[in-house]
Amino acid sequence: MDLEERNAGQISTAEKAEFLQLIGQGLDRAEAARKLGYVGRHFRALCSPQSPFYDEEFARSYGESIGSLEHAQHRLERLRSEAYRRALTDSDRLLEKLLMVYDPDWETLRTHRQDINVNIHAFVQQHFKQLPTDRLEQILSWIEETDHNTIEGVARELPLAVEEAA
Repeated sequence: MDLEERNAGQISTAEKAEFLQLIGQGLDRAEAARKLGYVGRHFRALCSPQSPFYDEEFARSYGESIGSLEHAQHRLERLRSEAYRRALTDSDRLLEKLLMVYDPDWETLRTHRQDINVNIHAFVQQHFKQLPTDRLEQILSWIEETDHNTIEGVARELPLAVEEAA
């Protein structure tokens, strides 16, 4: 029988149990359904209250299976296996990423938090040179007054211009 000719009402209790075991092994709905000769939508219909094939007990069991630690661990294991396979056969970029994560020889290339020293006065003067001198001096003065020239990535409003404050 063609997959499209089948419907969720034809799924037996044994197939539902086997499907849930496959989900526990880390397969997604479509993969598990294919292994049993169905498509994912057949099992989705069993979980949908709007479907004529809705099976409340199965829907609850499926929700528990898909949210289980067992499913998550097996799925991660499957993803890692596939990543390793692809890295070794198909993808230099993926191979590089795995080496960055796991190979201690690549430690120096891993991203770390970096402190960057910038002369903020020179930066402001260079990038805001179109401002009037008094406004530029006001901004530099404000920078001097805040946190010893340390910027931690928190944006704050610039002080009002002298004309605006008055």
